Amino acid sequence: MAFDGLFEQRREDDGSTLLSFTILTTTPNADVEPLHNRVPLILAPQAWDTWLAGSPDEAQVLIQPAPVGTLSTRPVDRRVGAVRNDDKGLIEPATLL
Repeated sequence: MAFDGLFEQRREDDGSTLLSFTILTTTPNADVEPLHNRVPLILAPQAWDTWLAGSPDEAQVLIQPAPVGTLSTRPVDRRVGAVRNDDKGLIEPATLL
């Protein structure tokens, strides 16, 4: 699995190099739609060459939600939403009451 993105490297007026990137998003599939209105654009391995070296028209065809079943969801602890939390417990499934 890979996220679609764009990368740029350019020389600034002061001679330094600026590196920047972005992860593209799209509408969610039925698996994720109940949770959020957008998701990263996900590429299947067989599409990587087209994304990296194909024409703009070929890449445009790849901009669509991932097939249902590509992602799965599960409840997580509310602590996931705070960047100050950083421990292994964040990836454990939450117990629903």
